[in-house]
Amino acid sequence: MEIKKSEQPRITDSSSDWNPGKSWPWLVCIFLMFATSLSYLDRNAFSIVAPVIQGEFGWDNETIGRALSAFFIAYGIMHLFVGLILDSTNIRFTYGLFVMFWSITQMCTGLVQGLMTLFLCRFMLGIFESAGHTGGMRIISRIVPERDRTLANSILISGGSFGALIAPPLMIYLNSTVGWRYGFMVLGGLGVVWSILWMMWFKAPEYILTGKKSGKVVLLEEDRWSYILKSPKFWGCIGGALLVIPIIHVTYSWVAIYFVQVWDMQLKIDLAGYLLVIALGFEVALYVSGVLVSYLSRRGMSPGLVKKYILIGSAIMMGSVAFITSSPTVIVAVVFLFCLNFGRAAFNPIFYSFIQSISQRRVGTMAGIMGAIGSFAGSALIYVIGIISKDAGFQVPFIMVGVIGVLGVIPLLFVNWDKKTERT
Repeated sequence: MEIKKSEQPRITDSSSDWNPGKSWPWLVCIFLMFATSLSYLDRNAFSIVAPVIQGEFGWDNETIGRALSAFFIAYGIMHLFVGLILDSTNIRFTYGLFVMFWSITQMCTGLVQGLMTLFLCRFMLGIFESAGHTGGMRIISRIVPERDRTLANSILISGGSFGALIAPPLMIYLNSTVGWRYGFMVLGGLGVVWSILWMMWFKAPEYILTGKKSGKVVLLEEDRWSYILKSPKFWGCIGGALLVIPIIHVTYSWVAIYFVQVWDMQLKIDLAGYLLVIALGFEVALYVSGVLVSYLSRRGMSPGLVKKYILIGSAIMMGSVAFITSSPTVIVAVVFLFCLNFGRAAFNPIFYSFIQSISQRRVGTMAGIMGAIGSFAGSALIYVIGIISKDAGFQVPFIMVGVIGVLGVIPLLFVNWDKKTERT
């Protein structure tokens, strides 16, 4: 292993003769977008049919909350390790195998016979899906220039919103035609096909696949842990991960149940339409955020300042969900949840670009740490919401979500994201 000074080029600036063309990185981003779509389709499918599973097994909200939290417990634990694995292995095979294994686990969910087997399947799904965004961020950091990473991250993350977008109508359709058990098997089969295509298609030189040059790992001073632990960028991201990341887990886990229990809705086309509109807010905001940062940065505006302005707007939109319990109609409630998803999505690609700026070599590890923090916090929040909503409804939970959405943005506003990393 070599420790290089600041004048050493970054991995993405390699002088290799390999030249796949300017469109190749964006094609990779689109490929990763589909993997993210499958990931969120798989994880959201359960929450969509959770009311049906509740009725079949006779479970209350607290019990279903345990099953929902299993995914995020495993997701958080594995994030402590998956980044290191992705940073130090061949990303092509490692990423492809993780997608393959989470897809097989999804297929097994259709065979569950009780809480224990369901908990185990959700737990294993969380283990393998930990490589989803983390692996995508690792790949993007090696093939996309820094100025375009917010937009590249938007493409990656948009797969998640697309998966969430189609999950309600698709899973409701599968449940009404072949049943929820076969529905899980169909979704898992799609992931198996994707992983095979990925391993056949993704070809790249050593410095992209393994992060090495001539068989050696190249580290900059910014990649030292002693430097990272003193970095305001690192601690600002810790605050965002702790408070804002869990919000997406809550919206994907409890929204369908909220409509069923508060508005007496059924798993039919009208509910699917509302969930579709809410998910659409996430999809639209991703591209608004990514395109704005890329466009205004190229026009000469400070990228860090542009990102902060967008973060302030996202905080306002996330905070508005605290007023959802005063909604006079279900349409107003949908609007509040749309705003929550819009604000959370505008935050996401910017936050990912912040993580990618901490350390060039340890992008996967940094993403893993932030993902672990967000998942642990998300698991706890999901379980607490299950306990509170069991007797008191959803008023307090949504106030909690709105407040933490605002608080999570604040630490990121005090960091100078335009400041170049100081190196010795």
